[in-house]
Amino acid sequence: MMRFATALCAALFLVSTIDAGQVRFATLNTWWLFDDEPPHLNWARQRDGQSWEESIAHVADAIVEIDADVLALQEVEDRHAVERLNAVLESRGKGYRFYWVGAGDDPFTGQDVAILSRFPSLTEPVRAYPAMQENFHTNSGYPRVAGLHKFMRVDLEVEGEPVTVFALHLKSRLGNQITSDGERLAQARMVRRLVRPVLEKGRPNVVVMGDFNDVPGSSALREIRGLNDASWNLSNAAESEHMNGEAWTYDYRGQKDQIDHVLLSKFLFDKIAAASVIRIDNQASDHDAFTVDIDFGE
Repeated sequence: MMRFATALCAALFLVSTIDAGQVRFATLNTWWLFDDEPPHLNWARQRDGQSWEESIAHVADAIVEIDADVLALQEVEDRHAVERLNAVLESRGKGYRFYWVGAGDDPFTGQDVAILSRFPSLTEPVRAYPAMQENFHTNSGYPRVAGLHKFMRVDLEVEGEPVTVFALHLKSRLGNQITSDGERLAQARMVRRLVRPVLEKGRPNVVVMGDFNDVPGSSALREIRGLNDASWNLSNAAESEHMNGEAWTYDYRGQKDQIDHVLLSKFLFDKIAAASVIRIDNQASDHDAFTVDIDFGE
């Protein structure tokens, strides 16, 4: 009996150790998390008549359910919006000690990205890449210039290991179809140029996640993953053997696609313990959240 009790205690200790070493990464499009004040009041009205306080409450509900240790958000207005959101999360005992908001320059929507984390940063985050540009042609053959308006990088210390996290939001497929496909691919080329040097150093832990506005086999995803060059590539967490359930994250008029992704370097992909999509109440977002649990334990 004593031997059985000892074995049971050892097993419970092992399980608790493994659980303690698991870290959840997730991405969520917050669906116009804008306040009711100028200069972006017109975009706040996109949320089907919800007030600012109602919007914050619904998104907070979703984030509590997601329960990520590192969370990438898209369609946030600014730092004020994220501070208010985190204050609501803190009131529920689910606040984040660290958070950073992009300094993007989207000329049309004013949207930005953010990263919320329970782990500290190793260096000052890179909140914008204003000098990044890429030429492309529209479907009609006209020359255009793309920018990387909603993209940021944070280097975190996660369970004693450095992890580089990129959060992004690429050009929407909706709206101007004449330019969106070419612009999104041009943005993908810029993302690859920024991610590739990190992948080529040592044994990198790299996460690229967000709203890609494109499906797994698209030209943009192939470019970012590195399937068009000879360097280290990124793996889509949805392709892991530990993926649970269906991977689609967006339903547009009955067409269900995965356009929100978590891409991982090999050294993190090999440590996936679970991956899944959490279905979000449509009052909080028109997207679902993609989550990945990485085992940093021994």
